[in-house]
Amino acid sequence: MSLYNTLMKSEPIALISVSKIATQRLPQVDPEFVEKHHDKLTEVWNVLGEDDEADDLKFANSLIFPTITDGWDELLKKNDIPPNSEVILSYYGYSIFAIDAFTVLDDVKTFPKYHSRCLDPNSTFYFDVAVLNFNLNQSTMMLPKKFGDFLKQCRYHLLSCCTDLGTYHIFDVLLKNDKDLTVQLGLDWNSFCQDNEFQPGIFRFKFSKDYSRSVCHVYQICTSATSSAN
Repeated sequence: MSLYNTLMKSEPIALISVSKIATQRLPQVDPEFVEKHHDKLTEVWNVLGEDDEADDLKFANSLIFPTITDGWDELLKKNDIPPNSEVILSYYGYSIFAIDAFTVLDDVKTFPKYHSRCLDPNSTFYFDVAVLNFNLNQSTMMLPKKFGDFLKQCRYHLLSCCTDLGTYHIFDVLLKNDKDLTVQLGLDWNSFCQDNEFQPGIFRFKFSKDYSRSVCHVYQICTSATSSAN
């Protein structure tokens, strides 16, 4: 009996969700799975196929923003899976996986809750922030009151901001010395914007309703020219 058929008759240790849309650079991995199995996950995952041949995925083992860095597009093509998909992998330990199922991602309200573009109101929320050209060049970014009050209420001293490049930056949550204790993100806000080639416009800071993690996804939903045209 082939190794693949043997695996299919056994119970996987866990199921893991990996998802990506075509406009993003890297597939995103469910951080809850990574947190639970972090110590056993290796840099290379072997995804076994029906032909008993394995496709290798390179994995960035991060508790903040876990991603697949190589091999994903080839895996989808080999298995006739569309590029905008959530793929469920069965995990058998020892870096061995198999494809269990996939779902085409076509509605942001039904994306997996960990995905940066998920807008399921039951599990996510966001703050949209207008960023001017002046702001892009500053080392700190002053936040609107509602956003700042949320960070103060949660007592976040740090905020990890993940981007479509598959990278993240950890900002200090700073309180300005004014009567409102206005909240700022810093330092190196300008470098963060340059690295991600952000333009003046509207930035979205998207959070999960799991307040225990001071992590958000940051992406641009429109530029100043686009917002002016609308």
